[in-house]
Amino acid sequence: MPGTGSNYRSTNEKDNIPIYLKEVDKTLKSVLGNGNIPLFLAGVEYLLPIYRNVSAYKNIAGRSLTGNYDRVDDHTLYQHLLPILETYFDKQQQETMANLIDHTSRVNSFPRKSSAPHSKAA
Repeated sequence: MPGTGSNYRSTNEKDNIPIYLKEVDKTLKSVLGNGNIPLFLAGVEYLLPIYRNVSAYKNIAGRSLTGNYDRVDDHTLYQHLLPILETYFDKQQQETMANLIDHTSRVNSFPRKSSAPHSKAA
């Protein structure tokens, strides 16, 4: 009979993954807001690109933790994520410093007005 058996269930569940992940995305976006906070993903490898594809969130970090972290405590998860966090924030700091140096050099290259009062010739 069509629509029965594990093959049907497996296909049906796979079809529902993007729908489920869209709901996860809506919930995360309601918590994270407009995208200023970076989102670091941890999950099984085949789900990560699906989530990235359906997500409307604009600040998903490029690197992710791959694996099943369902039964991992927060501290252990943090320890696994720490190298990714350090790389991400080091890069952000370098970009911010480069932008600051660039901005400062452009500001300093503009001709400056003299602060001394102008004297008129008599």
